[in-house]
Amino acid sequence: MYFGQYQDEPYQCRKCGATHMVHHEKMTDVNIAVHLFEDALLDAFDTALLVSADSDLVPPVAKVRELFPRQRVVVAFPAGRFSKELATVAHGYFTVGRRKYEKSLLPPEVIKPDGIVLRPPASWR
Repeated sequence: MYFGQYQDEPYQCRKCGATHMVHHEKMTDVNIAVHLFEDALLDAFDTALLVSADSDLVPPVAKVRELFPRQRVVVAFPAGRFSKELATVAHGYFTVGRRKYEKSLLPPEVIKPDGIVLRPPASWR
């Protein structure tokens, strides 16, 4: 399992001028692309299921299709998200409904082997 990183950046509201920190994920799409390509190269899948709507993943999916024609990449779009470009380059796609998310939430706290505690954003509860 590979984890991305979050970077906090200040954001100032244009209307009221208030400033608060906004979390931006970093490296997740790169990690997904590298491991998708590695798994294709090692012939580790017949069909890969990519759960994302990030159009940054279009080039690696297209390259896997080009170089590994026997392997398929199917995209599962999160509820409320869609990328026409990603849908076009994948072998197939579908949307995961919000009810499926609600049934599959992790516990309120997950402790990684290195002791780091992971908690979902308050908006997920």
